[in-house]
Amino acid sequence: MSFSGRSRHVAVAFLIGLGTVSASPTTDKVRAGPDPAVDTFERQALGSNWAIHNGDLGIVDGRALGVLSKSGRMLGLGIATWNATFAADQFSEAVIAPGIDPKSFAQVFVRRRSRDAQRYGFHWSGQWQIKRDGGFAAPVLATAAGPTPTPGDTIRIEAAGSVIRGFHNGVEVIRANDSVLTEPGQPGVALNVVAVTVFPTPFFKMWRGGSLKPRRLGTPPLDPARMAWVAHGGKGQ
Repeated sequence: MSFSGRSRHVAVAFLIGLGTVSASPTTDKVRAGPDPAVDTFERQALGSNWAIHNGDLGIVDGRALGVLSKSGRMLGLGIATWNATFAADQFSEAVIAPGIDPKSFAQVFVRRRSRDAQRYGFHWSGQWQIKRDGGFAAPVLATAAGPTPTPGDTIRIEAAGSVIRGFHNGVEVIRANDSVLTEPGQPGVALNVVAVTVFPTPFFKMWRGGSLKPRRLGTPPLDPARMAWVAHGGKGQ
């Protein structure tokens, strides 16, 4: 996700680099857990709720998920999934953290397959994109124009059957149809710091994901204020 100065070379780096890693995560044990899962990152260490597949991901300043350094098998790329099982119809959403580097890119994704690392991702790269990411081809499935997201905004991806939709602050901005990834997989985030020079760097101050439950026609996803309420004791989706 680029927030300013969307140079051509950075955009190319993002399209190439956001997810061609298929290495084993730091933990392979996937378990049942709360559904939906919520993480406000208000602690000092990331912990076992997350499986890190690439990059030096961790907690920044006790308040955000971020990248601690430019290290890993593919320099500049961080990929992590929530370490629990969910239904195939699932969602992943996150609130952009204050202080995010304008040269960084961030993605929320669903249905990441363990055997080949492919996933459905939603991100901003000069425009909104839905991408079947993680493989060598990594095709862009849909694009849409829209305003640049800023700190405090919420980005969300949903996959229901073959329909994948992306939301910005509760408003659907893009959708695509694709039937390649049908297994449940796992939701998570991908963080790209190829053009970033100052570390650690924050990305998300909150994440929420899990099984996608039916909602009434026209009812939008939770907005950031509602997400904060959920994280501090309210009932979720």
